[in-house]
Amino acid sequence: MRNLVAARKCLVFFLGTLLLAVNIHSTSYGQGRYKIYWTEAGWTKKTGKIRRAHLDGSHVKDIVTELKAPRAIALDMLRRKVYWTDESTRKIQRADLTGRNVKDIITGFTFPPGGRSVTITCRDGKCTGVVYWKEGKIKLTHDLLINPRHIALDVQRKKMYWVNEMLKHIQRANLDGSDVEDLVTYEAFSNALTLDRNRGKMYWTDYSRNAIRRANFDGSNVENVVATMDEPVSLALDVARGKIYWTVWIRGFDGPRTIQRADLDGSNLEEIFTSPDQLKSLALDPVGGKIYWITSESKTHTGTIQRANLDGSKVENIITGLNNPWSIALDFPGVRVTPSIDKLTTTWGKMKVE
Repeated sequence: MRNLVAARKCLVFFLGTLLLAVNIHSTSYGQGRYKIYWTEAGWTKKTGKIRRAHLDGSHVKDIVTELKAPRAIALDMLRRKVYWTDESTRKIQRADLTGRNVKDIITGFTFPPGGRSVTITCRDGKCTGVVYWKEGKIKLTHDLLINPRHIALDVQRKKMYWVNEMLKHIQRANLDGSDVEDLVTYEAFSNALTLDRNRGKMYWTDYSRNAIRRANFDGSNVENVVATMDEPVSLALDVARGKIYWTVWIRGFDGPRTIQRADLDGSNLEEIFTSPDQLKSLALDPVGGKIYWITSESKTHTGTIQRANLDGSKVENIITGLNNPWSIALDFPGVRVTPSIDKLTTTWGKMKVE
């Protein structure tokens, strides 16, 4: 009898958990939870925006408006936050996915009117700067020398990583902006940054080397992954399939722009898409087997979000007529742990066989 009671409880718990999980997933999907997020850099009169839409391009909505020049974007779906860098204000900011509670996370020095020339001197890993302007000069400490370009999040470890174009550093901090660390120094210009959270690796582009490089999360063991004669712009990883994807913005100046991919060791390089327009940010939906990217006309900066299969086939336009779009991020379908499931698991752990 005791075994029969235990078996019944186990069956009831299993069915209840399954039904709850299906209900939660169906509710989220039915509400269009899985979305595309992107930035549009206004540059003048605070016309920059953070926007989103469903994965099929429908239900386009402004999330955050009146921004100067939002560039890179990253999502923390665990805490329901969106992060972005602003190239004009030299900040990393974040907000709720609804657009509320906009907050400065990392802030650098704001140049005074007419003050754009800065001289930087570094010694023993620390840098100082001097800004020259019409009323004299301003001395800057290391922590104020910030111009964040690209950002990537490790939400499980509560860390964010970014490219600091002013110092030529890759830096990281806690998600609230505390405990800033310098990790890697690059030589000239870096266009992209992404993370392999499972293996503890960060990948970035190095313009001076025409290469994609990687290192451990702490900045150690720097190595080349892909050496190319082109200018890689945006990076994305498909860790499950062992692939790295990137866009080439300018190829021989007059040549076509392409999306390329290779194995994570740099082998088996191939071009999967060619475009006459600028190719900017890209993002992967490995579950759905799709790649999304932004194209932009060189003269008008009018942009389009496109998508295709991971091999570049079946290209389709998702959203057109965008105003100078820059960066893209996806909230795609996947396995999610919810508080209610955790509670059920805890309840099961406390059950006693009577």
